Amino acid sequence: MKKIIILAMLFLTLAVSYAIAQEKQDTPDEYSMRFTLPSPKDVNWLKPVKCIAIASTILVEQALEQQDFKTPKLTGKVGKGTDHLRLWLDGDTLILQSGNEKPDRYQVTGRRNKWLIALYHGGEIPVAKSFTLDERSGFAVWSLSEPMLFPGSEYPCVSTVYLQCTN
Repeated sequence: MKKIIILAMLFLTLAVSYAIAQEKQDTPDEYSMRFTLPSPKDVNWLKPVKCIAIASTILVEQALEQQDFKTPKLTGKVGKGTDHLRLWLDGDTLILQSGNEKPDRYQVTGRRNKWLIALYHGGEIPVAKSFTLDERSGFAVWSLSEPMLFPGSEYPCVSTVYLQCTN
């Protein structure tokens, strides 16, 4: 009888350990990716400025399967960037156009030591966006925070794009 109890406990311990290991495999604590950076290039606002994404990230709630809407999961994705931006300054306003979308007007909140920082908030679904550019290297970060990915969603999402801007 003792052998059966010991074997049962051993089996239960192995089963629980396997389940914990599988759960940890599905949700690692950290991932790391590397992207090659092009040579730095300074930005001159007297000419048109174009930005090409190097890498992008997104954090968004997604069900694991279409039928699994009761178990929301936070999903993070990192990959090669695909965004193309056009920028121009109009006084203290940065006009930022992504692809063929309608341009957004960002308020320039900081501009010193060859750094430009601009913020945008608004839209039908309220969003907050920021754009930071090192004018000496042309490297920029564009961040977008939204209260929901699509109407009816209960979860906020955020994405960040790392870009190189040139004339």
